[in-house]
Formats: sequence, structure tokens, C-alpha cells
Amino acid sequence: MARKKEELIKLESETNHPNFWDNNKRASEITQKISELKELVLMWEKLISDAGSLRELSEMGSHDIEEQFLDISRNFEKLKKEAFLSEQYDKGDAVLTIISGAGGDDAEDWARILFEMYQKYSMRQKWGVKNIHTHFNELNGIKNAAIEISGKYAYGYLKNETGVHRLVRISPFDANKRRHTSFALIQVMPKFVDPGEVELRDEDLDTTFQRAGAHLYAIKIKSRMEERESLKKSKSVEIEWGHQIRSYVLHPYKLVKDSRTGIETSDIDSVFEGKLDFFIEAELGL
Repeated sequence: MARKKEELIKLESETNHPNFWDNNKRASEITQKISELKELVLMWEKLISDAGSLRELSEMGSHDIEEQFLDISRNFEKLKKEAFLSEQYDKGDAVLTIISGAGGDDAEDWARILFEMYQKYSMRQKWGVKNIHTHFNELNGIKNAAIEISGKYAYGYLKNETGVHRLVRISPFDANKRRHTSFALIQVMPKFVDPGEVELRDEDLDTTFQRAGAHLYAIKIKSRMEERESLKKSKSVEIEWGHQIRSYVLHPYKLVKDSRTGIETSDIDSVFEGKLDFFIEAELGL
């Protein structure tokens, strides 16, 4: 907390510089950071004050001490978790995308189950959920979908859910009741509020002039940056399909296991109801 206070004092001193607002983007970033630090410091100071009051209540033999202790413990755990989420976009909103793997109806039904699971988790966190797009199949399975999840630290908590999720079960679509393995890819990105200015250089432009019959010349401009970003994105998706992070087994036994942390549970129904804290906090090291 002492370091946070020092950082706050340093940033506030920068705002007193006569040229502070010459760079509007940096000035806005600093004022936003100051606001966040003030909020954090106030919360910790309140927690310390409440802990002091709890000691006084204990000495007085108050009957309210147990409830007060539970409140302080919950607030402490919350602040401790958020202290770990200090990367650039952790505090902001998230965009979660689901892409079904190969496997037709089974894979697309699995994508639907995951889609609903993350919606339920978000609602448990009291975050807002907004549908961006959903591509259903004829059986209400999901080929691909994207949702915007808005709430404090939404991206920080969800960012490590990116990867391949594997389901093993008796297929409800197989008349012979055989066991099937299905895959779906989850991608979590921060929601960017202000992308800032983009510099478009001449060497990044491919300009073509074409005569369109008797009409004016048509001008086509294609950005090589766009091509590079598209290539990087396709390579990224290809790599992520090989990155399996969690298995959900319904047959011949019930088990959800995270391949990164080794955390597992047989209570798969609770997991599908959005109770993911067990896995998410373990991966974050909380």
C-alpha cells in the first residue's frame, strides 16, 4: 500500500507541471490512473479502519462481531485478488468469442454449453452481458458467437480462459450412443475503449487505378498492415487450437480438470452453472 501511495503522490505532482496537458492522451491516462489509485487507497484505508473497529467490538463483547468479521474477510479477499490483476487491461471489460471445433452437431452443442456457462459465470459476478453475434445451427447449437462482458476486472478474471476446451460424453446425436470427444475454442480479448491514432504510412498502402468502362477511374487502396494483421490472426488461431486448457468428462466418469494447474472437480453440474472461481482463481495464482 505504501508503494501505491508513493505512486499516487508522484502522478499528482505531474499534473501540476505547466505542460501537463500538452499531450492530451498521456494526461488522460495519468488522470485515470490517479482516480484508480485513489479508489484503491481509500478501500484499503477503510479495511484497516474496519479492522480496528472490529478489535474494539471484540473488547466490548459485542454480538455483531462475527458478521463484521465475515464482511471484513470478504472485502480483504476481494482486494487481495484485485491486487494481482494489475496488467494494462485487467480492470476493463472483455470480449469473449466461442468457436466450435470440427465435429458437427456435437461440437456446436458443446460451444452452446460453454456459451451459457460463461453467461452464468458473468451474472454471478454481477457483470453485464451483451450479445455481439451468435451463429446458431438448426439444432440450436453454436457455430461461433461473441459476447461483450462489462464489469470491473472482467478481462482480468477471464483472460486465462483463452484456449481449447474439451468435452467427452455419450453423444445425444448418436443413435448408437457412442462416446464422442468435442472441442471448442475460447478467445478472450480486452475491450479497447480508445484505440488512439493509427499512423498509415505510404509504404503500407497498395494503390491500384482501374478504368471502369466509360466511368471515372476506380481507386482501390489496400493496406499491407491489414494483410499482416490478418495473417497474424490466422496463425494465432492455429496455435490456440493446439492449446488445450481444460477437459470436461461426462463418461465413463464425471470430472473437470484444468491441464495447467491440475485443479479438478467431479461436480461438473456446478461448473456448467457458472461456478468457475475454483479454476479461474487457481490459474491466476490467487
